[in-house]
Amino acid sequence: MEDLESFSTPTVHVNSEGWGPTTLPEQYVGVPFTPFGKADRLGKAADFVGREFGGRYGRYRRDDYEKDDDEESFNLVDTSKTKSRSHGSFRGRWQNRNRHNNRRRDDLNKPQLKGKQAKYLMQHTRRGKQWKRRGVTRRYNNRNVKQKEASVKVAADWKVVEQFDLSALTKMSMTPPQAEDLKWCGQLYKYNDEYDRVSTKNESKLKRFENVSFLNVTTVDDPVIQEYAKETTQKGEGSTVFCTDELMAHLMTCSRSVYPWDIYFTRLENDIVFIDKREDSRLEMLTVNETATMRTTQEDESKVAAINQAEKLSIEATAINQNFSQQVLNKTRKKTYPNPNPLWDEEDEEEGMEPASFAYRYRKWKLGNLTLIARTELHCRVDRAVKGQKAQLATIYALNEWDSKLSGGVDWRTKIDTLPGAVLATELKNNACKLGKWTAQTLVAGANLMKIGYVSRVQSKDPYNHVILGTQFYKPREFAVQINLSQSNMWGTLKALIDIILKQPVGKYVLMKDPNKPTLRVYSVPMSTFMAEEDDEDDDEDEDEDDAAIENDLD
Repeated sequence: MEDLESFSTPTVHVNSEGWGPTTLPEQYVGVPFTPFGKADRLGKAADFVGREFGGRYGRYRRDDYEKDDDEESFNLVDTSKTKSRSHGSFRGRWQNRNRHNNRRRDDLNKPQLKGKQAKYLMQHTRRGKQWKRRGVTRRYNNRNVKQKEASVKVAADWKVVEQFDLSALTKMSMTPPQAEDLKWCGQLYKYNDEYDRVSTKNESKLKRFENVSFLNVTTVDDPVIQEYAKETTQKGEGSTVFCTDELMAHLMTCSRSVYPWDIYFTRLENDIVFIDKREDSRLEMLTVNETATMRTTQEDESKVAAINQAEKLSIEATAINQNFSQQVLNKTRKKTYPNPNPLWDEEDEEEGMEPASFAYRYRKWKLGNLTLIARTELHCRVDRAVKGQKAQLATIYALNEWDSKLSGGVDWRTKIDTLPGAVLATELKNNACKLGKWTAQTLVAGANLMKIGYVSRVQSKDPYNHVILGTQFYKPREFAVQINLSQSNMWGTLKALIDIILKQPVGKYVLMKDPNKPTLRVYSVPMSTFMAEEDDEDDDEDEDEDDAAIENDLD
């Protein structure tokens, strides 16, 4: 008997807890993925059943390629005789004229309208002809919509290395990593509970803090991050990314953005990446009505008062947010951390100025095969309701009302006390990107609460005087669910954008949002990009010092 081939039984892993693999391979841990189901509908690769442009020469025969319920009209091979059609322009005109005459004959056979109905029909027909002559039949969205300008001018030596739609980022997913605290700096004051009782009947005037300096130091200029970058280079710990919570939150929620923006990445040797912004960047400026459905045209922009222009509203909202964050603090009770404020330098500041009362929390995350180190902000401490428990950490932000009639929102003075949810829903519709960034900053900072204040103008035409109409605490995780912000998508988006830069060679790259399209582009730029402006400022300071020295010598 011939020898039979042997068959070895493969090893079968039994998963007692459920169906599927027992463990996840190490190479797939922390890798962002896009979920896909077999039931998901796929789009058409091509549409062959549509009519030609304008329908001038008729339409294709549908029975040649589509099977209907009628089996007689379906043939595997087209054996029917087709009539040749002439496409002469004059013959087409006569055919159209015949159709028009037939339509008029059918209209004459219809019952005739009398009285008011006939008069209304005549007016409606006449008005429709006028609209056609004026071109009103064009699409509403094709009006003279105001085109936004790019956040930075693209130079001739910039090269596009990646381009993708913002919608692609909404499918990214990754398990949120655990944070590790590295250093605490600065100080934190207690929150003043009196502002919880503010209402429309008990308004509180918004104060101005002109002697407070709100520091916004970039990633590269942060002395603490410079120390960690130096240690990482010496130890050779692998791919390490340095960033701030502001830039992290912006990248995490960039799929919601509408206005143009840019962030640049500097990839050095040993896989070290700095995520930073330009010195004159407007990322720290708050946007107003960025995601509103109302599209502004050039005609509308010219009619709006100067105080309600987008740039002026951004400055107003930023000032309100800064002043509100200092006003709601109880300056008599504070907690000072062992390390002083690393961003404050008394020699560089004017006399009588003081830093904003913030605490800086440097944290580290492991994103798969890379490490992320960032500076985060905390704004205040909140006492627990139960005695003996530690105070909670919180962030503070402010929404502002400028003119409910022009912004398409609700009147806060009539709704915020009775229907605060309606006010928040309107703000979420008009400022989804801003609220998403605030929530992301609160989450990455590890805060327990997020305080949001509602600040309105005293008069709709006065952008300088404001009142606080109400405040509300939110738990960041619950608030993220409420505004449809997924933490897994936040981290998946950030990881995907960083991976794009790590795939590129050593150099500088600019991630830029198209000003008028939901498109992101990654440009490869020279290493000297954005450094000329800083050098010019340093040269101006040196020239001023030289001039002062010359004047002293002459004296």
